[in-house]
Amino acid sequence: MPTLKPLEHKHMRPWETVAEAVWKRYPAAARFPQRKEITLTGKRIGPKLDTAVMERTVVYNYADVIPLFLKTFVGGGENWETHEKLTFEWRTRRLEVEVTNETGKGQFRYTEKTLFTPHPESELYTLVRQTGFFESDLIFGVDQLGVQFAEDTHQLNFTHNRDADISLIEEMARGASKQVVGYCPTYLRQLFEQDPTYAKSMPPLPPNKDATKSKAPDAPKSEAMKLDLAMDPQEAKRKLAWMFAPTPPLTKSVRGGGKEAAPTIDIPSRLGKRGSAYECMHPQFGTMHTFAQQTVASLVPPPLEIYGSSQEMPQDDAAKRGASGANQAASSLVMF
Repeated sequence: MPTLKPLEHKHMRPWETVAEAVWKRYPAAARFPQRKEITLTGKRIGPKLDTAVMERTVVYNYADVIPLFLKTFVGGGENWETHEKLTFEWRTRRLEVEVTNETGKGQFRYTEKTLFTPHPESELYTLVRQTGFFESDLIFGVDQLGVQFAEDTHQLNFTHNRDADISLIEEMARGASKQVVGYCPTYLRQLFEQDPTYAKSMPPLPPNKDATKSKAPDAPKSEAMKLDLAMDPQEAKRKLAWMFAPTPPLTKSVRGGGKEAAPTIDIPSRLGKRGSAYECMHPQFGTMHTFAQQTVASLVPPPLEIYGSSQEMPQDDAAKRGASGANQAASSLVMF
């Protein structure tokens, strides 16, 4: 029997998720419109309760795939019926899907086997490998059309099943329950539980996670904390006096009712205490020329006010302004 070229694909999902998507394939899928109908025809459980064999009949519409002249021998292809056999092995994580055609079986036989196993690189991925075989009893010349039909069907089924499974896996990832590795999937167990024939031959259930959780040891009971509130009256008086003592003033008062002058800052300079840079770092505050007359500028001026920094008046200017007052300092306005 001639063999077709094997095709492979890697699903980025575990085997349990991919196997569930294969089982839940539905007809007329958006990415496989040629699949018209799926019907479950048989099921059985292996003697070791680690295998389940499911049989289905799948109807395809291969009217656009079968060559026109070949339709005379195998039919139109609008209702191409196939037999599908799925063998689930959940302990070894292996799924084999074998498909054989029922339509046109007398003159053309096509067999397709797809194997789903964990990927060798990682158990979190799934390897899909599809192989195809065909055998033809067609007359000379027409048998080449049978080879073309087998190759086209092999590629079409692989591409469409892959895309449809990926789409279904994405839908399942939003809210599907996770299957337990090494145990019978829940979607197969439900089918067998509905049949009373398998009431006594069901695969074992996965362990209950809540029951297997070990209880944490009870924490030792803590004794009531004993507080000794007894305190020496003299000690209590001293602490209260310290807690409620008045806050000292920020500046110390000096004789005459004034305040202590702010200490000067000794700024290092390579020229000593000379030069314009040193003088700028030690301004002398004079009378403020604003709306409020005779007001001395403070060290921390409020925003949006005009203050004047005093400068020593030259002797020539002082002589010219003798009438107005020789000791009056000139000022320059600065905006802050």
